[in-house]
Amino acid sequence: MKQRGVAANTITCSALINACGKSKQWEKALDVFREMKADGVEANIFTYSALISACAKGRQLDKALWVFRECQSAGVEPDAITYGTVIAACEKGKRCDDALDVFRQMRAKRVDANVITYNSVLGACDRAGRADDALEIFGTMRREGVTPDKHSYAAVIGACASGGKLDEAMATFRASSRAVDPDPALYAAAMQACAAPGSKHAGDAPAIWREMRERLPGQNPGASTAASYVAACEASGNSRRMLDVIGVTVDVTVVDARHGEEAEAAARVAVDEAEAKLALAADAPPPVLTAAAILSGRTAAADAKIAAEAALAAAKRDARTASLQTRARGVRTDLPRASYASLMTACERGGLSSRAVDVFAAARAASIVRPQNPGAHSGGSGGDQTGNQTTQPPTANSDPAWHERALRAAHAGGLGDAAVEILRSMASECAGGATAAARASALGACAASPAGSLEGTRAASTVWAFIKSAVRAHAMAEGRSGSTARPATQACRAAGACAAKEGDVELAEDVLAVVDAGPDDDGAVKTDASVLASCASAFAVAGDVAKAAETLGRNADGDALASALAAVGAAGAGGSVLATLSDAACLRA
Repeated sequence: MKQRGVAANTITCSALINACGKSKQWEKALDVFREMKADGVEANIFTYSALISACAKGRQLDKALWVFRECQSAGVEPDAITYGTVIAACEKGKRCDDALDVFRQMRAKRVDANVITYNSVLGACDRAGRADDALEIFGTMRREGVTPDKHSYAAVIGACASGGKLDEAMATFRASSRAVDPDPALYAAAMQACAAPGSKHAGDAPAIWREMRERLPGQNPGASTAASYVAACEASGNSRRMLDVIGVTVDVTVVDARHGEEAEAAARVAVDEAEAKLALAADAPPPVLTAAAILSGRTAAADAKIAAEAALAAAKRDARTASLQTRARGVRTDLPRASYASLMTACERGGLSSRAVDVFAAARAASIVRPQNPGAHSGGSGGDQTGNQTTQPPTANSDPAWHERALRAAHAGGLGDAAVEILRSMASECAGGATAAARASALGACAASPAGSLEGTRAASTVWAFIKSAVRAHAMAEGRSGSTARPATQACRAAGACAAKEGDVELAEDVLAVVDAGPDDDGAVKTDASVLASCASAFAVAGDVAKAAETLGRNADGDALASALAAVGAAGAGGSVLATLSDAACLRA
């Protein structure tokens, strides 16, 4: 403008500052302001308001406040827009004291505030938990004839909930139900009051949740609302109502299931593509080193490889997340860790083993898509603090206790396939690998699974392999031979029961081979009636009568074998037992 000989004036400079603010160029806006001041161009209220807005949009709160003070020092009286802009900037910058100070200046100058300005200062109080200030301003607002809207009520409820004025929070919530249309923010704030430590309104949470679902049909409650609801239900001992967040039963339609499978497939394709790009980058010929490359120490090929590695890591993370979200079967994956722990407890108390496993899958997905942070709602201390560092607890993916808990649920529910997946996760994700308790629960889950449910999956064989490997490693660590190390008798019996139920000849043969490889002085296991009866049943189902008879023949105690066969049948392997008992050759054995 100067180069063209156009003289700067207040209007053109104000317009230029306003344009800089809209394009988020706050530094240029300040440069224009300094130039106009240097050139003796007078700034008016529109100039200052535009500059304050530009600084606020650039998140330069201190500079916005400086401009506001400059405005006052220059003798330019701020108007309602200027005050409102400064207060809104303070609210976004979490500067409650500054927001209150400017608001009180506004009141002292008898400048009328509209509902937007009131909401800004109330929002600042909400962020800071300043309940008394929020209630005072809310009262002023109504006395001045400014009608509160849903944002006004939500801010007051939130400030009271954070500031310990829980009765006032609930009273304001009930008043809002009569004054404004329902809104998710209102229910989120009310649920926060219910979940506050020591709140006597925790028992009101289920009624508020039901009202929210009825008045806001089709809207999925936010993560903070759901987390507060879970915390309130736990505080009031109402674990059954806590399950409203996830549903007691699975309600996943065919469309939902197909969508999950498609997401998993797409994620796997992305991984394949990323691996191919990384291979190309790794096999690229050595680049010609330019002067720039030598000086920077980097080449285009190296950068391409780094980018390909990052893309592959992201693709694998997305694929893993998609798989876990499918396994979660509708359980939301945006809650904090503490909420999932409470939900698992509720499922366990309600005997909902399958849903407990679903919750665990959701918790694992959430730890990927919603990383922990010290300030998140956790229902506890949030971690151990040492000096200036905060040590966060392990995520659901890396915590052995979470895996063991999920495996106990899988065992209780007879969920063999799920148990195998959890055991594999524990072995690869947890620092100490799969624990003995985890392996026992996983094998128990396979043994408790309905007959035929694991056919073709080799789930029991997978768990049995984990157990054998751990036993051998333990023996070798103690200086003993790994080849003669044998799992506990109970594990051998459980593996045999799995073989009988599924007619898994390969597993039965392996169980007998492991038993036979044990120490010669321990003949009790080699002739254990339960092990022999289970394995013989598996052979009989496969039609190998001779093998079944030979197996039963290792134990001459007919009564013990009969009892063992009855136990195998009671465990769900009825078909196998009948096949064994109906064969004359086996009976003669």
